[in-house]
Amino acid sequence: MTTFDNLETLLTDTVFEGYAKIGTLKEPFRLYYPKEALENILNTSNESLSQKLKAFKSYAGKNLGEITISDAQENRLCFSIPAQGIDYSVKNGKNREFIKELIDTVSKHDSKIEDIIKIFKKYSDDFIISNVALDDFDYVLHSPSGKPDNYCYCFKNEDCHLIYHRFLKEDFISLGFKKYL
Repeated sequence: MTTFDNLETLLTDTVFEGYAKIGTLKEPFRLYYPKEALENILNTSNESLSQKLKAFKSYAGKNLGEITISDAQENRLCFSIPAQGIDYSVKNGKNREFIKELIDTVSKHDSKIEDIIKIFKKYSDDFIISNVALDDFDYVLHSPSGKPDNYCYCFKNEDCHLIYHRFLKEDFISLGFKKYL
């Protein structure tokens, strides 16, 4: 995969995840990313990031439509994905059933980590679970082979239900959590 493919996959996966959580998206979908994360994905420096993003917009335009990328506060950029990109993200891509099942399970009030593990086992035979018991999350699940995907899923038990955050492995490492992989 090229760096542009990786960024397009990240955007389409995130749009689909939003769609799976809230249903039909009628307005442009806005995603915020730290510049440092985008530099990692695009394998570039801060000085050439804007040039790479301009080239990415041209590259991804056939699938995602006219993406708008603007500065946001705190060293982040905002990607605004238009209707064409939302439609593309909902209809295309991999692992959609995994994400749907994961979100359906997490959205239940009494979900437990054992329920999440069952889902991961269904879609991967080599995932790793780490019990980390940090302030922000209790468990990290990921797959070295990239099945069902290449994200690190961090779960936190909040009273009677689970919440999760999903990170690219590179971002997870840059946040200082490499020892949990």
